[in-house]
Amino acid sequence: MAELLEEELCRDEVRNPEDISDDVVSMNSQVRFTDCNRGSKMIRILVYPHALESVPDGISVMTPIGAALIGLKIGGVIDWPLPNDTEARLRIDAIFWQPEREKSSFIDSVLQVR
Repeated sequence: MAELLEEELCRDEVRNPEDISDDVVSMNSQVRFTDCNRGSKMIRILVYPHALESVPDGISVMTPIGAALIGLKIGGVIDWPLPNDTEARLRIDAIFWQPEREKSSFIDSVLQVR
């Protein structure tokens, strides 16, 4: 799994957190996505493995599905290999919370007060 995640990250452009668009899945984002092959919708928070115990609806970035989600935009679809020699086709439907967007909103509100 680590190799697939590394390949995916190498294809993407590395950005500073403040430069991440608010329609992109980043770490700690709460996202709704659809498994198009199964027709199931899920809402999960993309987390690092050590945070799984403290985040009830977390999904680790080190799992096949978690690795597939990172960097996708709303409406984006990806075909991602699974360990059982099948593929998941995932679509990002919504990003309910993204740390970069919240930080930007907070900074904007502070600047408006000044």
